[in-house]
Amino acid sequence: MDPVVTFDVDTGTDEVPVWLTGDWHLGHDRCDLESLLAHVERARQLGARVIHLGDGPEQVGATDRVTRSGALWSQQIPPEPQRQMFAELMAGLAVDVLHPGNHELRVYARAGLDYTESVVDRILAVRQQAGLPHRPVVPLFRPGYVVYRISDRLRYVVYVYHGEGPIVNPFTAHGRLAMDRHGVDIYALGHSHQLAALLVNVQTPDGSRPVWWLRCGHYLRGPDYAVRRKLGPEGQVGSVCAWLHTRIPQVRVEVWPGS
Repeated sequence: MDPVVTFDVDTGTDEVPVWLTGDWHLGHDRCDLESLLAHVERARQLGARVIHLGDGPEQVGATDRVTRSGALWSQQIPPEPQRQMFAELMAGLAVDVLHPGNHELRVYARAGLDYTESVVDRILAVRQQAGLPHRPVVPLFRPGYVVYRISDRLRYVVYVYHGEGPIVNPFTAHGRLAMDRHGVDIYALGHSHQLAALLVNVQTPDGSRPVWWLRCGHYLRGPDYAVRRKLGPEGQVGSVCAWLHTRIPQVRVEVWPGS
């Protein structure tokens, strides 16, 4: 069974922003740090809640299989400073969930360590050192449901899944997920380096309801390994912000393109 994480939401405003982002690839020499930092600051100023969909740091080790494609030499920053940089950027944001991608799972495969848990520990330590308020961060090791509870009658469900495999159509996986994971308002996926949003109408016993299918972008411009391995077309750099209405059941989505 997929895990479920629930957060109660302050209803002092008409809308609550949730920044859905991932595939930063911090440490890679083609990480678009300028666009990323601009969006981190935008999310901070909005007070947006944050769900990170994985592949925050590049995290290539000398023994990883991908080193044969030259990925190790594309890193400008070693793995441990990548982890620290990622945690420091996250520490200033209202992060709710960190979900690992295949790059974080390399560490688990290599050493049996929960990399995402270690990042959460670092975020909390950075906040404490900086005198920032304590705020829990949930490491969501497996794909699962993130529930934002506005009231007893209004809640929003985000299904979080990093994704896997070479991808051409950005929404094929969403259709598969929607077949047996019901009651979801937003299916948020990463991995494919595509930035796309599609609003679909789903038939339920109570009638039709709108559901967002999202590919939440990336910040890695044209890595050599993706070109050589033909991993699919590169999408636009950027991410997605979903605005959850606190009075009526309504979600609007903004795409944040990179510079």
